[in-house]
Formats: sequence, structure tokens, C-alpha cells
Amino acid sequence: MQQQQQQQQQQQQQQYAAIPQPGQSPQSKGQQQQQQQFFGSPVSQAQAQPVSRVAQPAPAQPAPPPQPKKKVPSGDRSNIKKEELPIYSILSALLVKSEQAQTSQTQRFVADSKKRLNELFELLNDHEVPAPAIQLLLEITRSLEAQKLDEALSATTGLMTSQIENATGWATGIKQLITVLRATSSR
Repeated sequence: MQQQQQQQQQQQQQQYAAIPQPGQSPQSKGQQQQQQQFFGSPVSQAQAQPVSRVAQPAPAQPAPPPQPKKKVPSGDRSNIKKEELPIYSILSALLVKSEQAQTSQTQRFVADSKKRLNELFELLNDHEVPAPAIQLLLEITRSLEAQKLDEALSATTGLMTSQIENATGWATGIKQLITVLRATSSR
């Protein structure tokens, strides 16, 4: 039994020795066939190679984060398109008017309106308001300029129920502004 174990160990050592090591030249086909006849099927180099010799893949580099779109500084209104300027000028003038005429009851509405309309002005300045919303805003501001508050409110409600992304926040600001203008004009 010991003799069989010794023979198996010798065979394994000879098989391992027959595998070309780094820096050694590979065996000829004749040597491989001879060895195969004597020992059985040869062990492939990948099977016989110790694990430490296996090349480790380089760690993958994470993709750089996408660069955010460069925006104009907050509070800057100089980049608003010429055709959208009436939206800004009319709404900001009405906002100033409502601030001057505010009462203790309308103070909260005016402050919230101002915050929401400033968000709209930032979007206008960054050219991020979609064209359908621009058309509705122009319609609303024309109605407000003509003091047709019911028309403006109806158009604002249409804007709020539209599928325009992120319109509800600043559209609510316009609706609150109209509510304040109604309350202050009835005095």
C-alpha cells in the first residue's frame, strides 16, 4: 500500500515537472505524447499552476459623475429670453404691488408667492421652462396686465393641472398672487 502511494506521488511530481514553468521552454509534442503514454492524460498548465500565479484583474475605475448643467448665479435675471421678459416684468411688478398692499391676513400668501415666483424666475433665467408653459404664462400675464383676474386664475388652474413638469410649485405662487391682488383690489 505504501508502495502504491509512493508511486502516485512520484507520478504527480513528474507530471508537475513536465509542465513548463515561466522562463522554461515548452515540451515538444513527442515529449508530451511519451509522457501521456507513461502517465496518462497530462495536467493542463492552468490546473497545475499555484493560485498565487494567477493574474488578478485590475480593479474597475468608477465612471466620473455627470457634470451638472452650468446655471446662472441665483438672483441674476439678465439671461431671461427677450420674448419671456414680459412674464418676469409683469409678475415681479405685481409682486411688489402686493407686498406694498399686504395686510396681516395676506402677509403669509405674499411671502410664499414671492418664494415660488423666484423659483420660476430662476427657471426662466436658466431656460428650463418648456415652451407650452411659456405660452400659458404669457397668456396669464396678459390677463393680469389687463386686470382680468378671473381669466388669469382660470389659465393658472389650467397650468396647474397640465402635465408640465414642476409647474405646480410656481403656478401655486401665481394663484396666491392673484388671490392677494383680489383681496387688495376690493378694498
